[in-house]
Amino acid sequence: MTEYKKNYKPLVAFFIALITALVLGGLTASKFFPDSSMRITVIILNVAIPTLTFIIYKTGYVYWYNGVSFEDAQKATEEQRKAYAKAHLKRFSIASAIFLVFTVISIIAGLSQWLDFTVGTLTLIVTAVSSVNLKL
Repeated sequence: MTEYKKNYKPLVAFFIALITALVLGGLTASKFFPDSSMRITVIILNVAIPTLTFIIYKTGYVYWYNGVSFEDAQKATEEQRKAYAKAHLKRFSIASAIFLVFTVISIIAGLSQWLDFTVGTLTLIVTAVSSVNLKL
């Protein structure tokens, strides 16, 4: 069995990439899609969270989740960490897919980007709250 080491470098890299995506998305939106800048920001966030859960799934760094200590993660088997991370990945991926479908419908129907913002934010909040009951 390989030693389970504490590492935050991929998390830092993720946040740097997220900030870069948000800045570039904002600049692109303001130049090419001035009426959709908020929509683009929420889309980026709703894609970023499942991406982060995928990184956690692949690396096993489940202690990045709130409520899981490194010591608890270290005591868990690799299979337990993978199952825990996979449960998060599944929930956030489904939520993101639902939101993206909603966004396409919203754009076609000409709905307000404020509605997208509200639905996207609530999607992330509800999914995060629903994941609290997951146990390592």
